[in-house]
Amino acid sequence: MMNKPKPEVPTAWLPYVQVDSVDDTVAKAKKLGAKVMVDKTPIPEMGAFAVLLDPTGGAIGVFENAKK
Repeated sequence: MMNKPKPEVPTAWLPYVQVDSVDDTVAKAKKLGAKVMVDKTPIPEMGAFAVLLDPTGGAIGVFENAKK
């Protein structure tokens, strides 16, 4: 659980799925009509994430583990 990043962000659940590559997933999603809400964002020592919105308005987060 975390606080809303900005007051105007609605309260909601955001499912995340683990992917091999955030870059590849974001590129494919954009090609298929998704909108990037949060571009690839590194999380030091953990990996990276992005948030996507599909053409129907469904949101999903993608997460890539840091490679060791």
